[in-house]
Amino acid sequence: MERYIEWVIKRPKITLLCFTIITVIFSLGLPKLVFDYSIDTMMPQGDEEYIYYKKALKVYGNISKIVMIDVYSDNLWSNDVFMDIDNLISEIEEFKFLDKELEDSRITRLENAFSKGEIKYIDLLDYFNNDIVFQKTLRRKIKKYIGRVEILDQNDLNKLLKEIEITNSIKAKERVKRIASLFTMQDVTGENDTLEFYDLIKRDDNGKRILPKSKEEYEFIKKRITKTPFYEQQIYARDPKTGEITDLGIIIQLDTTDDHHDIGEEIWEITSNYDNIRVVSLGAPVMNYLVNGYMQDDLKKFLPAVLILMLMVFFFNFRSLRGVVLPLLTLIISDIWLLGFMGHAGYKITIMAVGLPSLLMAIGSSYSIHIMNQYYIDFNLITEKGRHEGFKQAMHHISITVLLAGLTTFFGFVTITTNKVTAISEWAFLASLGAVICVIISITLIPAVCVLLPHKMPRFMLNKDKSVKVTLIDKITSLMTVISTKHYKACLIVVIIIISISIVGMTKMKVEMSPWGFFKEDSYIRIADRIIGKRFGGSFPVNILIDTGEEDGIKKPEFLKKVDEFCKWLQSESNVDLNIGRANSFQDIVKKMHMAMNNDKIQYYKIPEKYVDVLDYFELASGEDSNSDGRIDEFEIFTCPEFRTIHVFSLMFDKKNKVLSTSEMDRILKRIRAHMKTEFSDYSYRITGDIPIFIRLAEYVVTGQVLSLILCIIVVGIIIVLLFKKISIGLIGLVPMSCAVIMNFGIMGWFGIDLDMATAIIASITIGIGVDDTIHFFNTIKHMLAQGYNIDESIGKTLAIAGKAIIFTSMALVLGFAVFLLSTFKPNMYFGILIAITMIATTIGALVVLPSVIKATKASLEESKSESIIWKYLYIGRLFGVKVED
Repeated sequence: MERYIEWVIKRPKITLLCFTIITVIFSLGLPKLVFDYSIDTMMPQGDEEYIYYKKALKVYGNISKIVMIDVYSDNLWSNDVFMDIDNLISEIEEFKFLDKELEDSRITRLENAFSKGEIKYIDLLDYFNNDIVFQKTLRRKIKKYIGRVEILDQNDLNKLLKEIEITNSIKAKERVKRIASLFTMQDVTGENDTLEFYDLIKRDDNGKRILPKSKEEYEFIKKRITKTPFYEQQIYARDPKTGEITDLGIIIQLDTTDDHHDIGEEIWEITSNYDNIRVVSLGAPVMNYLVNGYMQDDLKKFLPAVLILMLMVFFFNFRSLRGVVLPLLTLIISDIWLLGFMGHAGYKITIMAVGLPSLLMAIGSSYSIHIMNQYYIDFNLITEKGRHEGFKQAMHHISITVLLAGLTTFFGFVTITTNKVTAISEWAFLASLGAVICVIISITLIPAVCVLLPHKMPRFMLNKDKSVKVTLIDKITSLMTVISTKHYKACLIVVIIIISISIVGMTKMKVEMSPWGFFKEDSYIRIADRIIGKRFGGSFPVNILIDTGEEDGIKKPEFLKKVDEFCKWLQSESNVDLNIGRANSFQDIVKKMHMAMNNDKIQYYKIPEKYVDVLDYFELASGEDSNSDGRIDEFEIFTCPEFRTIHVFSLMFDKKNKVLSTSEMDRILKRIRAHMKTEFSDYSYRITGDIPIFIRLAEYVVTGQVLSLILCIIVVGIIIVLLFKKISIGLIGLVPMSCAVIMNFGIMGWFGIDLDMATAIIASITIGIGVDDTIHFFNTIKHMLAQGYNIDESIGKTLAIAGKAIIFTSMALVLGFAVFLLSTFKPNMYFGILIAITMIATTIGALVVLPSVIKATKASLEESKSESIIWKYLYIGRLFGVKVED
C-alpha cells in the first residue's frame, strides 16, 4: 500500500489521466443499462418450481403473464364507444403478426405528409383518416415523445420514424398470441348436427369487424353473450345491483418469452390514449412496465437528492472547496464505474439494484471523509515534511484503514451472494464490487489531486490566533469519552435493556414477497387490482393442473364433473377466504358445446352424462388450429395435446380490500391442495404460476437471510481477529454490530415491517458497513496504546481523532440511505428508514458501546505473542501495516 500511495503522489498527472480514460470507457456502458422488474430476475433458474412453471408455459401458452383490461363508459352500448374498443383491440392485434407491406406503406405515406417540410398536427391526423389504427399510433407517439405541438417539422418526423421503427420491431416478435373479448371471441353453434365456432361480432370480406349500430343490434349482442354463463366475468361484467352489463373485458395472452417489457409498454400506451372510454389495464407485463417506470423515477430522485445531501455533509465537515468537490467527485466517478460495468456486462437494474448508486455514494462518502479528514489532521506534518514526504506519511496510515474497512465491507456483501434469490445475489456481487471501486478511487483520486493543489488550511477551522477551533463534533466526542470511560456500566445496562426488548420484537416478524405489498394504497396498481378483481375476478392467475394419467382422460364425464364442482368450490361465497374471483377450465367449453347441440337451452349448460356424447362433440367441433398440434385454438389454454391433463385457469384478488400477504397466499394454496387431495385422490395435480413462485421466493429470502447473516458474522469476525492478531478483539468487535442487527429486527417486529427482498439484506449491510467504524476504532486505539497512553487516554484520543471522522461518515451514511424514503416502493422506504437507524446504532456502538465493553471486560488489545503456525501464515495484519511499533 505504501508503494502504491508513493507512486500516486509522485505521478499525480499520470494517475489522473489513467482515471479519466477508465471513466470514459465505463461511461460508454451507461446507455446499455436496462430496467427489469420481472419475476425472472428474482427466481433461481434451477428451482424445481420454476422449471415446472416453464414447462407448463410450453404446453398451455403463457398462462401466468396475462394482461387484463376493463373497459367501461357511461354510454357503453353506443357506436362511439364500440368504435373506440374496436380500434383499441385492432391496435393490439397488430402485435400478433407484422404486416410488412402495410407498415412500409404507412412509413412512405408519413414521409409524403412531410413533403413540404412541416405539417399541422391536425392535418397529419386527417391525412390518416382512412387508417385509424395508425392515426392512433401517431397520436400516442407524438404525445409521448414530442408533446403538444400545433406544427411538426422534419426533426419531429425523424423522431416519429425512429419510434415507429421500434414499434414495428416489437410487432415482428409477435408477442401477442391470443385476445379474448367480445370483439374477438367465438361462440359455438350446433346447427345441422355440426359444432361450428363463429365470431360473436362478424367480419366483412376484408376481415373488418361489422359493429352494431341500432338499438336492436346491441340488444342482439347482449342476448348472444348472456345466454351462456361462460362469458360472464370473462368478456363482460354486470352491475351487481341492477344486473346491467357495465364493463367489457379484454384478456391478452402473450408469448412465453421472459421479457415482456416492450409489449407491456405498448399495451399501456394504447390503453391510455382513448377519450370516449375509460380503460383499466393490469397484469404482470403492464405491472412490470409500470414498475420499471417507477424504478427510473426513483433513480432520478435518488441521485440528485443524495448528491445534495453529501454536498451538505462535506461542506459542514470541511468548509472548503476541495473538501466538497473532491469527495463529491469520487462518488460520481464510483457510480459511473459501477453502472458502466453493469451496462457493459449486461446486468439489469432490478428493484434491488435501483438503490446501488445511492448505496455506493453513502459508502464512498465514508472513505472520502476519512481521507480528507486525515489530510487536515496531518496538515502541519505535510507542511514540515514537504509535500511529497508529508503526503506519503499522512496518507499511508489512513489508506490502510480505509482499505481494511473496504475489505471487510467487501466480504460482508459477498456473504449475501449465497442468497438463492437471483436479484439479491446479483445485488450483493455488484455492491461488493462497488465497495472495491470506492476504496480504489478514494485512496487514489483525493491524494493525487491534493498534491497538485496549493497546501492551505480552510479559514473556518482556525481561530484568530491560527489554532484549530473546537467544534460541536469535538464536544460530542468528549461527551462520548466521559460516558464510555466513567459511566460504562450504566451504558451497558441500557444496551442490555434495548436488546431484550428487541428480541421480543423479533418474534413478531413476518416474511412478505407479495407484489401488492410493494405499493402504496393509493397507487394505480393497487386501485386497478381492486377494480379488475371485483369486475373480472382478478389479474393474477393461479394455474392448477390435474393429470388424469391417460390419453383422452379429461373427456370422461365423471372427471369433467369433478373439475366443474371444483371450479364452483373455488369461487363459492362460502370459500371467500380463498380469494379466487374466477375459475374456468375445459369443462366450460364442453358445457357450452352440449348446450349448443341442444338448441341453446340453458338447462343443457352442463356436462353430458354419456362419454360417447363428449367424444362426438370433439369429432364434430371445427375451428382453427394455428399451430397444428391437434387442439383447436380455443382449447389450447385448457388442455394438453393428448387431452390427458386439464388446466384450471383461476384468478386471485383480495376480496376484503386488504393486501394478500405471502403467508395468506401460502395458506390459500395449502387449503386448495388439501381439498384436491380428497376430491382428486385418483389423479396427480399441481399448482403453478406466479403465486407459488412468490411463496418460494419468500422461503429463499428467509433461508438466505439466515445463511448470509451467519456467514457475515463469522467472516467479519475472523477478518478482525486475523487483522489484529487477537481473538478477544474479534469477539468484542462484533458486539456493536450484533446489537444493531438485533435492534433492527426488533424494530421490524414491533412496527409490523415485513422481511422482504429489500429489508432482508439490512443485517448483512449493517455488519458489512458498520464494521468500518470498528476497524477505524481498533486501528486508532492500538496506535494510541503503542504511543504509551493508558486505556482512558487512548479512548479519549481515539474518539477525538477517529471519532470525529466516524460521526461525519455516519451522517453521510444516514442521509445517503434516507433518500430511499423518496421511493415509490414501500420496501425501499422501509429499507431507507431501517438502514439509517442501524447506521446510527453502529456509530454509537463503535464510539460508546465498544469502548464501554473494553472498559468493562478489561480486555487487552495487545496482539497475541503466540508464534503458532496459524498466526505465522494467517496473520494478515502485517500485510496491511496494522502492527504498530512503539
